[in-house]
Amino acid sequence: MSSAPQPVSFREVPPDSAVVSAVGRHHTLETAVADLVDNSVDAGATTVMVRFLLEDGHAVGLQVIDDGRGMDSVEIDHAMTYARQRNYDPADLGHFGIGLKAASLSQAETLLVWSRASHHLPTGRRLRRETLATTPVVESFDTDDVRAHLEDLGLPAGFRTGTVVEWLDVRTFLSSEDPREQNAWLSRTTDALRIHLGTVFHRILSRGDLTVQLVQRDGNWDGLPATVPALDPFPDERNIQQGFPWTLEFELPGLHSAVQGFIWHKRGLGARGYRLDGRPPIETQGFYVYRRDRLLQQGSWNGLVTPDRDLGLSRLTLDIDDLGTHVTFNPEKAGVTFDATLREALLASRTQDGHNFRDYLRVAKVQGEQSRSRTARRITVVEPGAGMPAVVRQAFREATAFVPGEQPFRTRWSLLPEDRMVEVDLEGHVLLLNARHRTTLGGIDGGRNDDAPVVKALLALLVGAHFARDNYGSRITHELDVLNTILTAAVKDAETRP
Repeated sequence: MSSAPQPVSFREVPPDSAVVSAVGRHHTLETAVADLVDNSVDAGATTVMVRFLLEDGHAVGLQVIDDGRGMDSVEIDHAMTYARQRNYDPADLGHFGIGLKAASLSQAETLLVWSRASHHLPTGRRLRRETLATTPVVESFDTDDVRAHLEDLGLPAGFRTGTVVEWLDVRTFLSSEDPREQNAWLSRTTDALRIHLGTVFHRILSRGDLTVQLVQRDGNWDGLPATVPALDPFPDERNIQQGFPWTLEFELPGLHSAVQGFIWHKRGLGARGYRLDGRPPIETQGFYVYRRDRLLQQGSWNGLVTPDRDLGLSRLTLDIDDLGTHVTFNPEKAGVTFDATLREALLASRTQDGHNFRDYLRVAKVQGEQSRSRTARRITVVEPGAGMPAVVRQAFREATAFVPGEQPFRTRWSLLPEDRMVEVDLEGHVLLLNARHRTTLGGIDGGRNDDAPVVKALLALLVGAHFARDNYGSRITHELDVLNTILTAAVKDAETRP
C-alpha cells in the first residue's frame, strides 16, 4: 500500500464553529459514501468506483474514484474549505458546501483528495480531523508527488480526468484482526452499501447515466468489481395493485404539483424493491422524496399520518425540485421536513377523477389488512427480546403469534461446556449460546450482543417454545441433548476445515 507524499505547504481555513460542530452528526458509512457519489455526479462522472483498501484481508481505508471533470488547485482549495458554498448548477446534487468534509471526517481521521483536471496540473490535499478542534489545516502536496501517487493508486484504465477521495484511519471499520470476522464484516458492509447506493441513485442508474462499482483492493491487486444494480422501491406492473398509481395533484402558492401514490400487491412482498435494506414496513411506508432524481428519504409520513402496519404497502413519490422552502433537508441528505403549508396541500390533494388523499390511505389500509389476513399465522412462539437483532424481532412480530402473557426471552453468549452449543435457562428466561464458538456460530468476538441473526432466529424457532414451560421435563432435556449433539458435530467440522 503506497503512502502519501510529504506536503510542501499548508494553510489554515477558519470554519464557522456551528458548521464544524455539525460535521457527520447523522452520517452512516452508507450515507457518507452516497454523499461522495453526489459530488462525482455533479462533476459529470459516468463511472464511480468505491474501493475498499485491504492489507492482508484487513480493511484499512476506502477510496471513491470517479472519471469526472476533476479539479484544479483553486477548485480543490474551495472544496476543502468549510462553509464555502460554490455556485451550484440547478441540476447539481450538492447543496450545502460541506458534503465532502462532513461525509469523510464523519468516518475517517484523515481525508486525502487527489484530482486531475483537463489542461491543469494534478493536485492533492489532506485534511486531518484532529485539526477541526481549533482551525482546520489543509495540507498541499508537490505536483510531482501527486502525479507519482496517482500512478501508484492503480487507477482504472482510462482515468484521464477525475477525482480520488481517500479515507485513512477509518473509525467505523471493524478493528478485529480475525480473518473470518473481517470477511463477514466486509460482506455485510458491501451488501449494505450496494443496497443503499442502488436505491438512492436508482433513477440515475436506470437511465444509464452512471455506473457504480464496488471493489476490494488487497495490496496492489484489485478484486473483480461488482456493479451496483438499480433498486427501485416502487412496484413494477406485475407487483402493483390494480388501478395504481394514483396521481394526486395539489396546489401551493404560485405552484401546481403532484405526488404519485403506489400500493404494492401482496405478491410483491418478496421483491428486492419492497424489502430494500430489511427495515420493517412500518418504517418504509409513506413518502419517498427525490431531488434531481436523487432519493433523499426512503419512507416517512412527515407528520401527515401516523405510521400504521396496515399502511405497509403504501409508498408515494414526491419530487421537490420546484417546492422551494416548503421542504428542508439536513446536510447528510437523510432527513426531510415538510412545512405546514405543504402538509396541508398534500392532505387536500386529489386525482382528476375525484379521489383524494384520504381515499388513497383507505384503499391502502384495506389492501394491507387483506394481505395479512390471507397469510395464516401457523406457529405460536415466545417472543424473542434482547440479544436478537431488531430486524429479526420485527419479522417475528409480523410472521408469528406470541404466547399470551409470556415475557420475551433474552439471548446472550456464555461460556458453556465444549459439547453444549445451546442451553435454555428457564429460571433466567435466557437462551444461552456457547461463546467459545461464537464466530463459528455466526457471531463476532467483542461485537454487539445482537449478532449471529441466522443462528439465533433458527434456535428461537426450535427451542423458543420451551420458555413457556415452568420446568424441564424429560422431553425438553432429550430435545436439547439431541440438538447439542448435532450442533457440536457441525461446529467441530466447520472449525477443522481448511
